[in-house]
Amino acid sequence: MSILKLSIIIPTYNDCSLLDETIKCILKSNFNIDDYEILVCDDGSSVNNFKLIKKYEKICNIRYFYQPDKGFRAGAARNMGILNSKADICIFIDTGVLIGTNTLNSFYQTISTTHEAVLGYVYGFSNDNNDAEKIKRLIDLSNIDNSIHQMEKNNFLDRREVGYKELGDDLSKWPAPWVYFSGGLTAIEKKLLLDIGLFDERFTEWGAEDSELGLRIFLKGNKIKVDRAAVGIHYPHEKRNNIDDGWDKFVANLKKQRKYMFEKFPLPEVLAWGTVHPNSDTFNQYLMNSLKLSELYSDN
Repeated sequence: MSILKLSIIIPTYNDCSLLDETIKCILKSNFNIDDYEILVCDDGSSVNNFKLIKKYEKICNIRYFYQPDKGFRAGAARNMGILNSKADICIFIDTGVLIGTNTLNSFYQTISTTHEAVLGYVYGFSNDNNDAEKIKRLIDLSNIDNSIHQMEKNNFLDRREVGYKELGDDLSKWPAPWVYFSGGLTAIEKKLLLDIGLFDERFTEWGAEDSELGLRIFLKGNKIKVDRAAVGIHYPHEKRNNIDDGWDKFVANLKKQRKYMFEKFPLPEVLAWGTVHPNSDTFNQYLMNSLKLSELYSDN
């Protein structure tokens, strides 16, 4: 039996069909199926995801874990996966993220070389679903690689592209790269996760548990890197971010969670992110300008 190279952790909640498509994409990967395991970590679904997992048990190395529904606890769900993982590298893929055939291989090569926390490139994500029908028409579930090409062609890029375009892909030069840290498609070494203390399980609402982990990675002196070849599509679906209750309530919830982050880490950039400039997409540009870092950045 070979030693596992990757532990793929998928937090999930209720959407069995999307979970199925996410797993199908993983199995189409050009990464050797014997070199990875899949850990499905259920955040209290009322649907029978276990029945779906049983279907895959004879095809791949897959395991299922469940926690009771006590609100949005994606961080705790991911922690179940981390603590039960057998490989040295954890890949986090959210339910509904459909990866390209070379994504796992690219993640593995990048993290094995750099030993940095690695962000994948996710096409089509937005907090709302205003372009959902347009995006769905571009996606051929039988050919995700071509669908990714169509997404790029139609400019449904990773929402973080605005920062990459303005500041470059070298996140080591950014004042706060952690605001771009997302658990949706990310690779991290297990020993680093254990060292910094896993996801904070006190986050029970959508929107900050992954950024807070990114902040701790950053403060520990570890670098965060983007891998443009580790690609996926965020298939439009209902999110647990309460945005349907109105934008003001959505923003208020984010500020509440960021206030908690500031209580943990009373840093001026954390305070600014939670108050004066809550837009993560342009937050580093804001810091560069307000702290006059743009001139220093342009000189290097």
